[in-house]
This record gives sequence, structure tokens and C-alpha cells, in this order.
Amino acid sequence: MPKERRKKEKREETPVLLLKGSLYFWTERPDMRAFLPFFQRGSGHRNLPRCLYDDAPPVLFSQIPSGRFRHRQVAKVLDVEAEKAVQEAYGLAVKFGNAQVGTLHLFLGALSSPSVAVVFGRLGLSFDSIRAALVRRLSDLPPQTRPHFTREAVESVLASCGSAFLEGRKRVSPLRLLEEAYRRDACVQALLHDLGVDRARFENVVAWVRIDARRREYFEPLGDEATRPSSRKTAHRRVMSTVTPLLDQYAQDLTAQAAAGRLPLLIGRRRELEEIFQVLKSDARRAVILVGFPGTGRRALLAGLAQHLVEEMVPAPLQHKRLMTLSLSSFFLKKSSSDSEEHFSHLLSEVQQTGDVILVLSDLEQITETKGKLLNLLVQAISNGLRAVAVCDSELYRREVATSSLGLAFKRLVVEEPGENEAIRMLESKIGRIEARQGMFFSFEAVEKCVALSDRYLHDRCLPLKAIELAEETALDARNSQGSNTLITGEDVMRSILKKMKMPLGRDDGSGRDLLSHLEERLQQGIPGRKEIVHAVAVALQRARSMQREDRRPLISFLFLGPKNSEKAAFAKTIAEVFFGSEKAWVPLEMSGGQGAEEGEQMLGAPEKEKKREVADLIQEDPFRILFLQDLEEFSPNFLASFQRIMTEGTLEDVFGRTIDFSNTVLIAASDKEMDFLRKKGSDWSAFLDCFDEIVVFG
Repeated sequence: MPKERRKKEKREETPVLLLKGSLYFWTERPDMRAFLPFFQRGSGHRNLPRCLYDDAPPVLFSQIPSGRFRHRQVAKVLDVEAEKAVQEAYGLAVKFGNAQVGTLHLFLGALSSPSVAVVFGRLGLSFDSIRAALVRRLSDLPPQTRPHFTREAVESVLASCGSAFLEGRKRVSPLRLLEEAYRRDACVQALLHDLGVDRARFENVVAWVRIDARRREYFEPLGDEATRPSSRKTAHRRVMSTVTPLLDQYAQDLTAQAAAGRLPLLIGRRRELEEIFQVLKSDARRAVILVGFPGTGRRALLAGLAQHLVEEMVPAPLQHKRLMTLSLSSFFLKKSSSDSEEHFSHLLSEVQQTGDVILVLSDLEQITETKGKLLNLLVQAISNGLRAVAVCDSELYRREVATSSLGLAFKRLVVEEPGENEAIRMLESKIGRIEARQGMFFSFEAVEKCVALSDRYLHDRCLPLKAIELAEETALDARNSQGSNTLITGEDVMRSILKKMKMPLGRDDGSGRDLLSHLEERLQQGIPGRKEIVHAVAVALQRARSMQREDRRPLISFLFLGPKNSEKAAFAKTIAEVFFGSEKAWVPLEMSGGQGAEEGEQMLGAPEKEKKREVADLIQEDPFRILFLQDLEEFSPNFLASFQRIMTEGTLEDVFGRTIDFSNTVLIAASDKEMDFLRKKGSDWSAFLDCFDEIVVFG
């Protein structure tokens, strides 16, 4: 074969990974000899290049691109344990006489690493049994004396390099090899799925182990300065170089705290961080206001912004900037109006003159309440190029900021509750400290339950804070009842939520079957002589109580039909008292026609009124209630549309932007009219009536 042709074919079979001008490639050969020299050279390792803010994701090529590149073998950027994993993978193929070293071999090779063993410990699985089950499958693979690496195995290694690069890691760990091999091997996925571990659970636990490693590195003692990232040291020296005496007196330097490892790690929130970057680097207004409900993690975003500034993982216009948080309440304390204005003007001038400060305003209400010159001073400074980040509750923003000049000066960024997987990873970043404080250990099942149960039952707070608080309480309860150094499971979390919520009969606590067996008897005491009606309702409630629903619809919805004085309202009160433990769980809505606006206010609230919303707030505070609509035929079509959405979707957004969850609520509507009369009101009414789970006729 001509020499040039051999070179061309060799290139075409060599997958490569392009990273910021450096070419990393894994030479695919029919034997292992090409790799052995790199494993034997202890001094031949090199780090991955540093990933900068504007670096594009790595690109996989099927052949080496033309042009001049600096290149190194991929094997040189594997850490010691990852090297052993690849050696073990090849050794398994030789041992079993397999023709190829595939992703299954790579997965098994990575299992010998201590960090990988933690993954299966958190999942509550037997490490040895998993390994034994996978090893048995190697005997079914095609035989050959000189195995070679499959393209899927090569891609797993290259993808591990790419993800390590994007996350700013210096070396590739066996945990990354394990994760990438899992993603490409259907056999491994099927085995773990049979053991109750789907892809989301597996990746969340791998993320947990990786987060723990980051947390230990980030919070390592400051005394060993040589082990700190060099970017932190240089950035910390640089941010202290400018002189801002007035600002330093009243503000805290978040970048200095981040450089010292004193701020919490930010997990997720990439979209929100990117939006903050885009606003702060713009040539127009450079001020952004983080709007959201308490507990959603707005202040964690500030910590993440400070960390990115220290590590220079920010756009070029934001590099070498300090993030300074100003407490306006402390700044204005014991100052007269004229002194406050003068000091605030000097402080803003100082910030603008330095040019290297991003100002954080954590208590914006101190300015909005003045309605005077202070507000104008801030707006003017922003129009002159001041970079600022403010934090504001949703209701304060709606009430004070949105319609003021501040609303025009600041770009609004709504910080929503995280999704389930993101909330799990945010909680995982806190578990290490909870375990250290309480002397306990969490299984992944317990972490999942903390997020799921807090999201379902604790409606007066937001994720991730309510999941973190539940984890703290669970660890304390478990330590008090079981002693320290024990494993916390999902059952422990369930017991803590039961204790916290004081759940009555109708609450989904996984128990209470004995009480349910006497439900009909107890309901009968409320309205004697209505045996058929009581039996029908009791059966429906028992069925609803025992169902494991995937959706978030209400527990059950009833339509009570019958003439006036037929005890419909009295029976609804009895259900509230028996099923939810108190007659106070009964929430009546009684209106007559022509009150459509008031209906909406009673259900969802009115933006211009400061009084508490009746239904929305009651359900938000405690969702275990009976929502009772008296005289159904009198309600407006718009209101009934909202009620229909509750029946079908289980949620409704109030005028303040809160999502109210009705999944633990029982809905009861009552009418003195017959079904034929209601259906004749129109097609919308027919569709609405068909949404009820049960129709009960009172004779």
C-alpha cells in the first residue's frame, strides 16, 4: 500500500478533540501498545487548557483537520485513577478474549475507583453485585486475541475531556469516564434501570459526587496558599488595588469573600447568569434587578457572580471588576435627609470614578420608600453608566418599582423556582455540611424525597430553600431518634414531613388505613339518614386517598346537586372536619351574579389592594382544604374557566405571579339546579361539568 494512502487511512480512523487551539487525540490501534508508554511515564502528564468565558464547546472530528496544531495524547490528561480505569478496561477484554474494548469494559474499569464506589453507596446498591452482573456479560462478546477500542469507547474518553474542559477541571477523572460510558451503553443502562436507577437518577448522583469534590476544593483552608487556584490569588490582589474609602466603609466586597472561599457554591442558574452578564456588559443600561419570591436563590446568584468575577469566567468588559454589596439601611442609619442625600451622592460618584465596581443593592425598599432625591440620584447614576445589581421581592417590585423610574432604569430578571433536577443538585451542594453538622449520612432517595415532598406540601416557601430546610430537620429528627452516624432514607424524610405538617386523615402520608376504614361511619355522624350519599362519597374519598397519581390534579372534585336546605354545605363541612381534621379546612365561596370582578379578587387577589387574598393565600399556606362553591350556576364564565383549570391542571397563577398548587385540595361545587338546566347554559358549561370526578344528587 502506498505510504501516502496509509497515512490518509490512518487519519480517517483517528477521532480527535479540538480544544482552544490544542489538538488532543486518541490513536485507535488494534492493540494496546500505543497507550502503554504514556501510562508508564509518570512525568508525562499535562493539564487541560483553561476554559475561558467565550470558549466554544469542544468539537469532535472523524479525522485530524488540516492546519498546524499543537497536540498531545489524550492519555496525558487522564488522572492516575482514570489511567487505571482504561488499563483495567483493556485488561478485562484480554482476560475474556473479547475482540473489542467497548463502553461496557470502560464502565467496569472505572468501577474500581473510590470516587465511583461512592456513587453506588449513595444509590443504596451493592457495588460487588453490579460489577459481577456486568462481568458475566463480557463472556457473551465476540472473541479475539488482540482487542481494539471501539469508536463508542473512544468517544466516551473524548467526551470526558470535553466536559472536564468546560467545567474548568485540570484532569479527566474516572467518574467522567463512568458517566460517558453509561450514556453510550444500553446494556449498563438496562441493568441499572432494572435496579430502579434511571438516567436522571444516575446523572444526579454522579453530579452529587462531583459537587462534593468541588465543594471540598472551594472551601479548602486558606493557610495552604499554594493549593489555591492561581486566578483566585491574583484576582484577590487586584480587587484590593483601587481606593474607595466611603464605599469600603458601608459595603462588603463579595469578590474578596469569593476569593477567600467564604461564599456558597452556585449550582445551575446558567441562563440567569448569562442574562446578568449581557446586561452588565452592554453599552446601554447596565443595571439588572433580580425579582422573585423568597427562597428561590437570588442571593446565591450574587455569590455565583462573584465567583465568576474572581475566576475571570466573565465577558471581557467585566473582567477585573469588584462586586460590592451596599446595605442601604445601614448607610442611611442615623443620618438626616440632607446628610443622606449628600453621602449617597458622594458614594455613587466614588463608584463611577473607580470604574471597577459593580454595585449590589440588597434592600431597595430603603430608596423606594423615600420617593425623593435619593431615587433620582440612583436613576441618574445608572443612566451615566453605573453597573448595578438589585435584589427585590416580587410584591415590592410590583408595588413600588415597576411603575417608577427605577423600573425603567433596571432590566428585570425573574428568578423562578428551579426544576426538580436542578433543585436536587442545589440540595446536594448543601448536604455535605448538613451531614457534618448532624453526624448523619443521606441516601440519594432521601435527597429526592426532600425535594419532592417539600415541593408538594410546603407551599408557603420556594425551592430550593424549603428542601434544604426539610433536609436539616430530617437529619436532626433522625439523629435524635436513631443516633448519629446512621443513614437517612426516604422514610425518614416522610416521617419528618408528617411531623411538620401534622397531617390528618386526608393527607397523603402513606398511613391512616385504619382511619380510612372508619371514614363512612364518621361521615354518617355528620348527616344521619343519608346512607347512600355518605357511602358514595366515602368510597370516592378512599379511592382518591389511595391513588398514586402522576399528575397534579386536585385529590378529587365533587358536584353536589339538590334542592335548597338539602344539607349540601353541611356535608361539605363534615368532610372537611373528618377528612382534613378541622372544620376550618372548609373554604366557602358564595356569590350571586354580576360580581365577576369580586369573584376574581376573592380567588386570585387584586393588585391594587393590600389586603390578604382569601383563597390564594389560604391554599398557599395550607393546601389541605375543601374549596366549596355555593350556587354554582351564579358564577361568571371567566371564574368558572379558572375553576376548570384547577380541576384539570391542579394549579393557578394569582395576580402576583405565584403558582398556587391545588393538588392536595378537595373541590366541591353545589347547585340547587338540575343537571339538564346547567348543561343548557351552553357548550362551555357542558365541558366544565364533564371535568368533575363525582356527581352526587341529594334527594
